[in-house]
Amino acid sequence: MFAKRSSDHLNKARTEHRYVKLGIVAAPKFLGLLRQHLPREVEKLVAVTSAKDVAWLDARSIAEYLGENLEPK
Repeated sequence: MFAKRSSDHLNKARTEHRYVKLGIVAAPKFLGLLRQHLPREVEKLVAVTSAKDVAWLDARSIAEYLGENLEPK
């Protein structure tokens, strides 16, 4: 249910032009569920994904991880 709601939110944000590219970090299982629900239009805007659970990290560690892993090469 959360994956469906998240994909709906991302699609609404897309139609409101709130992003032009998207980076997604999620635990592997959830990332798979999310991908199943993402509309094709949102999928096209996904620039990078990372299948990693970072929820347990502190804010500084998350920022470092994002900087090291979500920059498109």
